[in-house]
Amino acid sequence: MGVKRLKIKNELNYKRGRTWKNCGQCDYFVPNYDIVDHDSYGAQVTTEPRCKIIGLKPGRQYRIHPANICARYDNTEGLKKLKAMMD
Repeated sequence: MGVKRLKIKNELNYKRGRTWKNCGQCDYFVPNYDIVDHDSYGAQVTTEPRCKIIGLKPGRQYRIHPANICARYDNTEGLKKLKAMMD
């Protein structure tokens, strides 16, 4: 019944985020990571969202939703960009 949840997602308390704080804004978020899927028809490349901390491995378990959040959320680079735009 479904796929077992990754241990690291439980350790990092990965859950639904807020509108003002979510994975889509995090520095570790990779929105378009290329995944190569080998099947009977050959290799197929798809892009899926991933997190550098949880893992960049292929598979459904490593997929990240941009609206979720974990305990390692960090947006310092995004804030630096905003601060530079304001100056």
